Amino acid sequence: MVGGLQIGARWQAGNWVFGVEGTVSKTDINDSGPVFNSATGIGIDGSVARTKIESLYTITGQIGYSWDRWLAYVKGGAAMGDVRLRADICRPEDLGACLGPNAGTTIRTTGWIAGGGIEYAFVRSNMFTASFAVEYDFVRLDSKNGAARASDGFPATFALGETDIHQVLAKVNLTGPWPR
Repeated sequence: MVGGLQIGARWQAGNWVFGVEGTVSKTDINDSGPVFNSATGIGIDGSVARTKIESLYTITGQIGYSWDRWLAYVKGGAAMGDVRLRADICRPEDLGACLGPNAGTTIRTTGWIAGGGIEYAFVRSNMFTASFAVEYDFVRLDSKNGAARASDGFPATFALGETDIHQVLAKVNLTGPWPR
């Protein structure tokens, strides 16, 4: 689930529309997998590594074609994400309770975004326009390492691999006059 805010501007030349847009989104995108010992590369039985993308930020350029109340567009630009990484180390003596040591950190990673969509202006006047858009975006966040201290005081290193996000967004926009 993704929810957020956007701000942007558009300019029109004939039927062609050009724009810029910035977004800030909170997400509930998460995954989990095994914890690996960095010295041996062997998984630690019963241990869990959790990854949660907490926030996404984008800034994109857009180009589109408008007719009547419709606008079809493509977009591309930069992306950034705040990613929470956590490792719960389960030892046999914990009897499955994962009592530690545990570690966690939040890292900010960058990447890129590409997508496109279609928008329909359901209210259009000289004062404002209300429109509804459906958009598909592909976001790639780059790999990055992070460090933290485990609950037992030992250093922990996290390795975030390249992360791909496919998202379909529904947008309601309130803007100045619709590009004509």
